[in-house]
Amino acid sequence: MARQNKKWIDVAVRVALALVLLNALAYVALDRPLARLLVREQQRFAAGRLQVLRQKAALARVERRDAGLPASQNQVRAFLNVHIPSRREGFSRAAMLIEHLTHTSGVQLAGISYHLEETETGKVRDPFEHLRLDVRVEGPFANLLSFEHGLETASDFMVVHGFQFASGQGGVIGLHLTTDLYLMP
Repeated sequence: MARQNKKWIDVAVRVALALVLLNALAYVALDRPLARLLVREQQRFAAGRLQVLRQKAALARVERRDAGLPASQNQVRAFLNVHIPSRREGFSRAAMLIEHLTHTSGVQLAGISYHLEETETGKVRDPFEHLRLDVRVEGPFANLLSFEHGLETASDFMVVHGFQFASGQGGVIGLHLTTDLYLMP
């Protein structure tokens, strides 16, 4: 019987050792990788949640900005009405400038035309756009240069695009200028 008990004890010890080894093997093969996978998934969830919170904050900022747009649009409209000269004033200022320059430079005004630039849809552009002028003057060469210099140094910003001389009779030369006038508010 002692022998049989010893055999049972040996079997029990072997079974216990096998169970301990099987448990260690299961821990190394299953538990550790699953724990790492769980940590990665938790980090991914936290990153996704942080991204959702950031997007909610950005959406809240956009909604606050959009809530203020009607007031901003009214302020822009008021600025345009108060500070930007009307088109009629633009035509008037351009005519007075050309008349003043022709008088001071000693040239004769042969013609002036105004062109409002239009968009592709045929709508007149906003007040910040330029007013195109075609000016034709006649006079001696030095006076024509004086006239052109006066345009370029005028208080209103003008950009000369076309500059074309034409011969005339009796020592008179014609000048055709194409220029853009930008009015100062």
